[in-house]
Amino acid sequence: MGADVLVTWQTASEENSKGYDVQVSTDGKVFRMLASVPSANPNTMKLNSYSYLDTEKNKAGTRYYRLRQVDLDGKETFFAPVSVSFDGKVAETTLVAYPNPFNGFDKLHVALTSIAGGKGHLRITDMTGRTIRQESVELNSGLTDLSVNGLADLKAGIYIVNLTLPTGEVKNLKIVKQ
Repeated sequence: MGADVLVTWQTASEENSKGYDVQVSTDGKVFRMLASVPSANPNTMKLNSYSYLDTEKNKAGTRYYRLRQVDLDGKETFFAPVSVSFDGKVAETTLVAYPNPFNGFDKLHVALTSIAGGKGHLRITDMTGRTIRQESVELNSGLTDLSVNGLADLKAGIYIVNLTLPTGEVKNLKIVKQ
């Protein structure tokens, strides 16, 4: 369970290349960035080999890896995902938000690692306890990456993410809006 994954790729040539983002997903649809790997040479006709070692803990189920190639002018290209299956169950429940702090242009992601799959409830409150946003969410056993929209109009400050799991366990996390 949770074995490291070595992601490797080669380029025959590169033109105007800034680098590559290694992305991961548990459903093959919603991806999050693991790392950015800069191009060895933005403009070259030589073969280049790249790699990234995913050392995240508690991998379970199927994870999908893909590359996002970014040019110096901002143009991006996505490459087809590759799946890797893991045995076992996740031992520890963790909750993280990224980017944190976030701004009005960012989409907030809330990632949960848990053995509990099923219906959950996500609530975001301000520091006075006033509910800003709430919704029912479907949680996976393993990693669930939730995308939270509609936070661009929030004032700068500290907020609380409250996630109730199907087991009734409640996880809380502070987030900061800049």
